[in-house]
Amino acid sequence: MSHYNTVFSPLLKLIPSHEFETLANQHHSCHSFRKASRWSQFVSIAIAQIAGLISLRDIDENILA
Repeated sequence: MSHYNTVFSPLLKLIPSHEFETLANQHHSCHSFRKASRWSQFVSIAIAQIAGLISLRDIDENILA
């Protein structure tokens, strides 16, 4: 699978993922995720917010596109 940068990539670089993980572990230490990490869930929600998506189906279709 080839790697490519998106327009969203520079925005994500403003948020240090290691600090995000530290905060997530402090506030949700007992919760585990089966399929998606906290970071990937955050990215999905951030994309949805910026794109103005309102449903889970819209988010799923947008990410898979």
